[in-house]
Amino acid sequence: SEVGNSALKNLVSKMKGNLSPKTQRTYVGFAKEVRKSLVDDEGEVIFPVTWNNGFIDLPKINKRLQRRGKVTAQDIERLIELPSKEWVWMLYILAPAAGMRIAELLAVEIEKHISPDCSMIVVRQQVKGSKIVQYLKTDAAYRVVDLCPEAAELLRKFIGDRKGLLFPSKTGTTPISYSSLLKRHITPDFKKLGIKEPGKAAHAFRRFRASILGMKFVDENLKKFWMGHENNDITAQYAEQMFEMNVWRQTEEAKVGLGFNV
Repeated sequence: SEVGNSALKNLVSKMKGNLSPKTQRTYVGFAKEVRKSLVDDEGEVIFPVTWNNGFIDLPKINKRLQRRGKVTAQDIERLIELPSKEWVWMLYILAPAAGMRIAELLAVEIEKHISPDCSMIVVRQQVKGSKIVQYLKTDAAYRVVDLCPEAAELLRKFIGDRKGLLFPSKTGTTPISYSSLLKRHITPDFKKLGIKEPGKAAHAFRRFRASILGMKFVDENLKKFWMGHENNDITAQYAEQMFEMNVWRQTEEAKVGLGFNV
């Protein structure tokens, strides 16, 4: 009940100079949600408040200045030459080939989410910390991601006759956490190649895939479907049945290809 506009103003003043505007707004949003979450038996908020972002001095987000770390095809080709561990090598290929969020990719279970020929990955869960949770970032994130023939063949060989998690931790029963992946592999490998920048991490692979789909002039509705982005266009909603047409989607995916050489 004591977390009001003054408390959040004090929080913002401490974050300024240390955190980006986007991160500041995210953290302030968490505080607002916590206060709003306490409700009575009728579902009414127990401690209602009128938030004043101007008083809180919450910074505006300048999209032009936001950090959007990117990798090129050449960066990816150099990255896949580095790993001594096969699973890291596969992840460096699959992340830019599929365009999935890393939290989604680390939660993939072979029998549940990968088609027998490895041409499709069904996205239904994600990793939070070192645990799998049965929800995704948005409703649009529930989707099927198609892989080009080359990526599917590499994935088939990587899996072999294994079952369970695609990228398990050392225990074999829990997924690799993103923080561990970032600390032990992505960050040091990016630094080794001289491509590490503030804000550049695993999401750069996803941006790479989006750029490849754009360069190949993929249908905008299909592009949003593969990337798990919301599509509020009413015409696109009427045409959603095309997302059930596996052969057509995979034909389109084959035309796009990896976008880099293995």
